[in-house]
Amino acid sequence: MAFLGKQASKEFLLWQAATDGNLEVVRKLSRDAAVNVNWIGPEKGDAPLHRACRFKRLEVLKELMANPRVDVTQVNAVGGTAMSISSFLGDLKTVAQLLADPRVDPNWTTSDGATPFLFAAWKGHSEVVSLLLADPELIPTSQRMTRALPCGWPPRKVTLWLCSTFWPQGDQHQKEIYLQQQDGSRARKGVCCCRKAS
Repeated sequence: MAFLGKQASKEFLLWQAATDGNLEVVRKLSRDAAVNVNWIGPEKGDAPLHRACRFKRLEVLKELMANPRVDVTQVNAVGGTAMSISSFLGDLKTVAQLLADPRVDPNWTTSDGATPFLFAAWKGHSEVVSLLLADPELIPTSQRMTRALPCGWPPRKVTLWLCSTFWPQGDQHQKEIYLQQQDGSRARKGVCCCRKAS
């Protein structure tokens, strides 16, 4: 694949460095005001931030997120954000880094209704599910997606529910995960008590 011009070459080098985890090159190129840090690369329509998450390059992710020109909400060609990619892959460290940034929306939804929480639950990443449930910004509404859930979840199709009930006293609420089987029965898969967002 040919990349025309010096500018495109710099942007491709940034994209490749984010993929490879080359922090020194990422630092140098991302701080160059002439380089488009949100440039879409040749695979999956990923920008450098997506590549850092896809290949679990935590230090590269930190460097890119510290740059105000980097769009942390950018969607790639297949409809994924950095948060959805990290949640899908179950990378606890990159998910935690993204959640710490107020610009990142943990409730971002794909066109078919999938959220980072649902990606993590679908793939059976229990630690990421717990981390997302503990985030006070996670919208306390029911969400569902019907999929065949791997990694120890029931082997048949189920509907995954995230339910949230606010306690009548105090500033906490309880988020519960249920799996509703095709026969209509429910099995509680987890619970997390969190403070309400102020």
